[in-house]
Amino acid sequence: MDAGAHTGELPEQLTSAAAADVLGISGPTLAKWVSERRIDASKKGTHARFKREDVLELRRRNAEARRAAFEELRALDNDNEEFLAD
Repeated sequence: MDAGAHTGELPEQLTSAAAADVLGISGPTLAKWVSERRIDASKKGTHARFKREDVLELRRRNAEARRAAFEELRALDNDNEEFLAD
């Protein structure tokens, strides 16, 4: 599954592999995030399932956090430009 897939192309419930792919992470990382309660999972038999909305919301929050971290680094770089000059 393409991590850039359109919402309409994703089923309501995603498997662990599909959710990890959309999030751009590994299966073990997804399992860790479930144990840390960063994302909810339900069980269908012995298999975890993830709500499409939860996966897409977590992907949005992660992207937002990356942008904020980048902006913070950029501000630090600008603030300390004199120390970083060759």
